[in-house]
Amino acid sequence: MSIIKIAGLDPSLRNTGVALGSYNLDTGEWGIERVAIVKTERQVTKQVRQNSDDYRCARELIRGTNKLLESHGATFVFAELPTGAQSARAMFSFGLTTAIMAGLTPPLIQVQPREVQQAVLGRAGKNKEAIIEWAVSKWPDAGWLTRKLKGEVKLMAVKLLADNEHLADACASIAAGIQTMEFAQALSLAEGFRKAA
Repeated sequence: MSIIKIAGLDPSLRNTGVALGSYNLDTGEWGIERVAIVKTERQVTKQVRQNSDDYRCARELIRGTNKLLESHGATFVFAELPTGAQSARAMFSFGLTTAIMAGLTPPLIQVQPREVQQAVLGRAGKNKEAIIEWAVSKWPDAGWLTRKLKGEVKLMAVKLLADNEHLADACASIAAGIQTMEFAQALSLAEGFRKAA
């Protein structure tokens, strides 16, 4: 079979962006079929401890992400894992999402921020708006978050840099991931097995 299913993730404790696509083994062409977001809401109250809420959120992320990957039939998953925490709480969240990503099926191919920026922008340097514009213009019908304004459907202006950012970053993870040595090696192994069969 020359078409395989692939996925990209932009993991975070509250909003994990997921991009579901396909890759043509013969041509190297790829595309995004749809994007989705796995959300968790903070529910800490006097009756709910922080660690209990963190546990619940982690379970929701695992279930939601695995469900999307399973239903899509992803063979390869790419993700840029979080780095650069500015606080103890952010570092905890990064550690938790990294652990969740490590337990996903199939295992993921990790990409670095610089690789993502190079793959999408052609240079290093974070530019949220440019990555969103790149993704939306390439796959306008992938399921971006929109709203109706005066009868017209528009990308959410306020959310453009919030939730749609996670979706665009998930697409960008794929763009970087298919250029990695790990992906090339995995494809070579698969081709060897296919010829031997």
